[in-house]
Amino acid sequence: MAQRIKILSLMIFVAFIFSLDAYSQLSLSRWIHTPQAGDTLKQIKYGLPHLSVLTGDNKLWDFSNCKKLETKRQTIFQSSRQLVDGIFATEDKSNCLYGIDENVLNLHMSETNICKSIYRLPELMMDYSMILGDSRTKVFDGCYNYCDMHYFHIFGSKTLSIEGRGTIVMPSGESVHDVILIHEIKETSFEAIPVKGDSLAFSYIEKLSYTPDSIYNKLRSGNNIFHKEKYYWYSPNIRYPIAEGFTNGIDSKNLSDCYILDDSIISSTYSNPLKAKLMSKDRSNNWTSTIGHTAESTITVGNLSCNIINYGTKGMTVEFNAEDDISCIYGVYSIDGKCLFEDKELIQKGTNMRIIKFPHIPQGNIVFSLSADGEEASIKIASKLIKR
Repeated sequence: MAQRIKILSLMIFVAFIFSLDAYSQLSLSRWIHTPQAGDTLKQIKYGLPHLSVLTGDNKLWDFSNCKKLETKRQTIFQSSRQLVDGIFATEDKSNCLYGIDENVLNLHMSETNICKSIYRLPELMMDYSMILGDSRTKVFDGCYNYCDMHYFHIFGSKTLSIEGRGTIVMPSGESVHDVILIHEIKETSFEAIPVKGDSLAFSYIEKLSYTPDSIYNKLRSGNNIFHKEKYYWYSPNIRYPIAEGFTNGIDSKNLSDCYILDDSIISSTYSNPLKAKLMSKDRSNNWTSTIGHTAESTITVGNLSCNIINYGTKGMTVEFNAEDDISCIYGVYSIDGKCLFEDKELIQKGTNMRIIKFPHIPQGNIVFSLSADGEEASIKIASKLIKR
């Protein structure tokens, strides 16, 4: 009897560990999937032949028959001075201000040439702690300005849920595995407010002090509610959604069109939104550096060069050579974009040695990045720790 209990306990333990491993592979990650300053994201719009979204495990989403349209979308991400841990995203005709709160990405402001929304309670954009089967709902509340003439109280709710896992076939025919499907449902209401001017309108909204309960009650009334749904497909190794699909009706799983990542022209300053593609490109361009070997370990921007002369368990030693005094930003990042060290410094003319200390020994390859005089360069350093 005791032996049977022991075997049963072992089986339960193994099943538990297996389930944890499976769930860990289905989760998003703040460090991998959060937008990063310095990234330029390019997407292409496709028309879909009545593609129906399948939910559940081990699904196949086939975009190979999509029709490529002329519309393209480019988004540039920069650090924001308006918000701590803020990211400012600029598209061709719009701007957005995002804020990162632990594992949650929120929208604080959005604007186009004719309208602008400023949120008192920010809109939920993504919760990176979700795993398969999870759902998150959050309300938003703020001021909407149309053409500097009409002002509205904008409020509503956003629900995100991870509803599927499987393989997606890209328009090129290439398959991407272990993709997770995120479903977004957004309900928005507008109420005209009796004041003019951004500051007066926002003060009016703040005094209303809508709570989540009062917002939900307003939405339940069903008056002037705008309903939108979207689907996102995320890969474990790619920072941004590889596909964003838009529905063509309420509660519909049929997609009318979508934006798909153009991974042939995506670029990044400090991080790797498309890790697999960039690593392959790096190998072909032969810029991987193994310190102590013959691979190049020097990068140059303008009149400043930096030579990585030592990378070991105690940190990294770098040598700057400047033709004149020059201000630069340099840093070390994990291959998935997590910052290990970053500093802004005025490098004096001549040779300058710096020792970089890490909070812990990095696992895997790392990236050293240097920017000065509007130029940027990076070098990937292999994970093997070798001293000269």
